[in-house]
Amino acid sequence: MSNRENTVTQMNLSIKKITYIYIYMLLSIYIISIFASGEQLSIKKALFLIYDVLPELLIVFGCFKFVAGLKISAYKPIKFTLSLIAFVYILIFFSQSFYKSMSGEWITKLAMENANQAYLLVSPFYLAIIALMVTGAGIYAFLLYRNATANNADCGGNKKRRVAYICLAALLIIQNTHFGSRLVDNESYLSPAGAFLKTSASLFRSGTKNAAGDDYPYIKNYINKSELPFEMRNSVEKPNVIVIFTEGTSARVLTPYNDKYRNSTPNINNMAQHPYSMIVDNYFNHTAATFRGTIGQLSSSYNYAGGYGKNSWTEDKDKLKDLRSSTLPKLLAESMDYNTFFLSPHSITDPYYNLLQKIEFSKIYCKEDIEACSSINPTYFNGQITDKDMYSFLREVITNDTDTGKPFFIAMYTFNTHAGIEAPSDENVINDNDNLVLKQLKYTDYSFGRFWDWFINSEYSQNTIVILTADHAHYNDSDYLKLVSEDSDYTRCFIDRIPLIIYDPVHVLPKRYDAEDNTSIDLTPTICQLVGAENQKNSFLGTSIFEKHPGDNQATIAAIGDSFFCIYDHQAHTEEKIDHKYLESFNKQRQDINTYYMYEKANRIFK
Repeated sequence: MSNRENTVTQMNLSIKKITYIYIYMLLSIYIISIFASGEQLSIKKALFLIYDVLPELLIVFGCFKFVAGLKISAYKPIKFTLSLIAFVYILIFFSQSFYKSMSGEWITKLAMENANQAYLLVSPFYLAIIALMVTGAGIYAFLLYRNATANNADCGGNKKRRVAYICLAALLIIQNTHFGSRLVDNESYLSPAGAFLKTSASLFRSGTKNAAGDDYPYIKNYINKSELPFEMRNSVEKPNVIVIFTEGTSARVLTPYNDKYRNSTPNINNMAQHPYSMIVDNYFNHTAATFRGTIGQLSSSYNYAGGYGKNSWTEDKDKLKDLRSSTLPKLLAESMDYNTFFLSPHSITDPYYNLLQKIEFSKIYCKEDIEACSSINPTYFNGQITDKDMYSFLREVITNDTDTGKPFFIAMYTFNTHAGIEAPSDENVINDNDNLVLKQLKYTDYSFGRFWDWFINSEYSQNTIVILTADHAHYNDSDYLKLVSEDSDYTRCFIDRIPLIIYDPVHVLPKRYDAEDNTSIDLTPTICQLVGAENQKNSFLGTSIFEKHPGDNQATIAAIGDSFFCIYDHQAHTEEKIDHKYLESFNKQRQDINTYYMYEKANRIFK
């Protein structure tokens, strides 16, 4: 054997060894990611997880091994293409494993829509690993491309090996079909690359058809069909309203809802325990994430568009701003002469500002307005105004901008409970040993408490309704899952019970009220009922929580774009896990939402 032939043989053996190493390494990363996610593993679940990933790994790297046996001179374009595929595949696999370690699932459409905030979840440690993986994938792809081989190289393997690969390929194809899910009864039946490709493709399709005709079927001249079932405490005709949307907060980790966390949110609990306050139980977010959560609650609607991708508020902001729907601030301003304000920690250049413009507030305050406020020296965390300064600015707006003789409606969004970000540590309210989620809650609670102490002792406490809620439930990252791992009623689907605490000096509300699994699509009709805004032209889909409740075999529904979830028995359920007795109700509501999407796309919701 010549020296060149010997070198070629050695290179061929080396590339095969590297291929095996990569298989073991990626499989190990995948297994580690499962345990890092906080997943409670049974033997059945472990087998399903292997089924998710192993056929694809073996098939893909079998192909890479094959290309290593091709003559570079004769098959250079093929070797280049497959080497590039190897590089991309390794990155996809690692990305999927990383996301699974945080959420227990493959990358979702929702995650891609909010990819601009991914940096919040990535620590320096993970960044270092990502850098190593990118480098390693590049080296592996380069070796594949440069590797030469002898003429007699065994590219295809023996007969048994070829049969095995054919069987694995068939399994992989079945795995990535609906039939595959039924075969194994597993809600996570897609392979890593298959799931990624399917999710990526969903970003670039509209998901809806245009509605035919020129009708506006959602317009009506009433909001609720019944009167508010509570007595008046005083005679305030048009009470002021303040609505606070905390970023991604589930009710189950707040003190008013769970004694387990009695030390985390004492100030929110003070509000909840006030004689004029009511705690609403079994109240769920109807959508996610922040874009859909904000507009969906303030217009009582399901919105197909999310943060990023085709037809998103980022890509099609001008087109989406032209879509017509009735919104709470616009209705209050036009029919009841309210001044309406929104306070945001984001910059005016952020796509979120475009969304707020579409909701049609009288005035929108952004990051730049807070920076220009002489009484506030704003502090920042992850580039956003801290919750403490947001609440300070809320006080400034109430004091200085609302004295116009008109009632006011103020909505505010706070950011410091966003998944993955550390809470500011300058207020001595944080225990370093706390879980990250608890640190966030303590800081937000401290910030709220400063405002609440001022508010409850001010003149506004006698004529202003204060509502504390969330834009959506907690994101199911690893830190949150550690807190709720023993909660049997928790489903990893981004739909969960969220807080709704109402301070109302005008009406005699009960101390606790069961929403009976109704959702945040009912927030706007509920506020309308509290302030007496009835018999107004609107396109609201929801109904006040004081009026509408599901009956027997009836469930409520949540929708995140074209992903749907069923809510019953005080728990959210994925489509694969719905009890058969609720299927008829679920399927009807899903069809109703898809029909709404059609009319939304045709811009025939409101005029």
